[in-house]
Amino acid sequence: MTNVTRTLSLEINVEDLDGELIRFPSDLYEAGEQAVQAVSVRDNAKTTLDWTSADVEANIREQLKLTGEKSTEAAIKNQIERNTVYRTDTMTYLAAKTTAANAEAFLAAMTAKGKMLQKLADLAISRGTTSDRAYGSIRRDMADQRVQR
Repeated sequence: MTNVTRTLSLEINVEDLDGELIRFPSDLYEAGEQAVQAVSVRDNAKTTLDWTSADVEANIREQLKLTGEKSTEAAIKNQIERNTVYRTDTMTYLAAKTTAANAEAFLAAMTAKGKMLQKLADLAISRGTTSDRAYGSIRRDMADQRVQR
């Protein structure tokens, strides 16, 4: 989902409150799925980066051992950070981390939208300005759940 689409789905059309209430659960589910996928990509990128780092470090230490050179930990770390594969994996991880943070922020915003929709629907029902088509069934479902508990 692009940033423009995300922004549009955060807007509430008060003229079509029933439609908003009907669409909201699927929009929230989609936002949750995107967040889960983004976190998974981020975690996989982090794992790949860790493996690359360990592999590059092992190669550097092996080279130093074969040549008999002495080196400090800072020098070894510097060599790791200059490695092109490590830099590529680092950039991939940072991009995935940013995407995951954005997806999680969007999910939080969608959750807040749900609370706002509920308050708007309550207000519309109290004023009698909605058909009560969607929200009425939601209210009945919530009441049924409370009775069952």
